[in-house]
Amino acid sequence: MRSLKDGCHEKRIVVTVSYVVRGNDILLYLRNSGIGQGLWNGFGGHVGSGETVEQAAAREFREESGLTALKQKKVGIGYVTIDGVDKMFEIHFFLVTEFEGKLQDSDEMIPMWLPMERIPYSQMWPSDRHALPIFLHGGKCICRFHLQQSWSWHWIRKTDKIPDGFDLYEENKIRDNFNLHQKLPTL
Repeated sequence: MRSLKDGCHEKRIVVTVSYVVRGNDILLYLRNSGIGQGLWNGFGGHVGSGETVEQAAAREFREESGLTALKQKKVGIGYVTIDGVDKMFEIHFFLVTEFEGKLQDSDEMIPMWLPMERIPYSQMWPSDRHALPIFLHGGKCICRFHLQQSWSWHWIRKTDKIPDGFDLYEENKIRDNFNLHQKLPTL
């Protein structure tokens, strides 16, 4: 079995993140508790047994926001590993541009419409911080992040077609070509 540092592992958790855009505004939520407390994010969660990523994105968006996505499109796929965690997160990113319903908040999160020019990138997960601008400018991407306590490495590749998955065994070759490192704020 290959380790996460080798780029692949059997313990893959598939999740979705949906960003909601209305004109020049974006709907994000601030997490109040749990993993990611104090960070802004899109709406999403785990893909359930028997669900497609598209179905899971629509369900999670409805459950977390109270809104129903009428128009959503897949704009990216990302892989995140965290130092000391023996799992890999496969994230499917969606952009929601039409919806209906009444926005709700919960004990876990506070949703808020923000002008695009005031997106709090410094208070977001690195995957959101780097991929979201690509999505908001009409692009699609494949990305890979590895997070540690005070730094991360990542690579992002813009693409016209989002694959269903990605051959992580090839990742080391790609990563070596990008070799990007970034200091992260202490959370």
